[in-house]
Amino acid sequence: MGGLFLKTHGRRWAMFNAVGIAGLLFQLACLALLKDLLGVHYVAAAVAAIELTVLHNFSWHVRWTWADRPGSRASLTRRLVRFHLTNGAVSLAGSVAVMAGLVEIGHLNYLVANVIAVAVCGLANFVVSDRIVFAPAVGAVLVSLVAAAPVNAADLHPDAAAAFDRYARLTETRLDREMSGTSPFLWIDQLPEEPRAQAQAKLRRGEIVVSRLQTRDGAAAVRFHDAMCHHWVGTVLVPGARLDEVVTLMQGYDRYQDVYRPAVRRSRII
Repeated sequence: MGGLFLKTHGRRWAMFNAVGIAGLLFQLACLALLKDLLGVHYVAAAVAAIELTVLHNFSWHVRWTWADRPGSRASLTRRLVRFHLTNGAVSLAGSVAVMAGLVEIGHLNYLVANVIAVAVCGLANFVVSDRIVFAPAVGAVLVSLVAAAPVNAADLHPDAAAAFDRYARLTETRLDREMSGTSPFLWIDQLPEEPRAQAQAKLRRGEIVVSRLQTRDGAAAVRFHDAMCHHWVGTVLVPGARLDEVVTLMQGYDRYQDVYRPAVRRSRII
């Protein structure tokens, strides 16, 4: 179980702990400032320090730990609420209870007790964050890309240019049929039964299924004279999907340079 956890979540777990360590130092500084400099009772100081740390950690998790699961501004607010209700509750209730017990019963220094309390609640906070707070914003995404090198009519063979134009028209016609519902919208639903079952099994295991597409002119595939046309489709299943968040993500073209960095270096809407 531990090996599977590290294999599937190891990198994110390390990032979560890095934020946690930074948050711990931030929390200790706030705690010391409130108690030693401002004279606040250690329990009240701990509550205030934890709340500030919750906000600190959330901002870093959004920008870094779960940056691959972006959302709209509305979803960001919902995530902050969920983060407070989960991580905040665990940190406030769990940490304060453990800390108070260690100080009052174990007679430990309040800073040492705070470190122990944070460690006890860390794993629970990570699991809750990954499964609830930053649950994937996309349920099932179908991405179809037609990639071709920049076309220069002077260099491209006329037959190849004509084939590409025909290929584009046929592809647009197919997309129209998919949008109207006269043919299956998802690539996976267009497969024969056995390949579809194999692809579904891979998706459930968390794999990305990539396949080459060929647009046909009647029964025959479009051929390119002295040229190549690459057309691929990638499908990924991400549980916990909401269509409005998918649309917001995919249509946020001016944010592609942030969401898909480093694959996209710069993006803007013209």
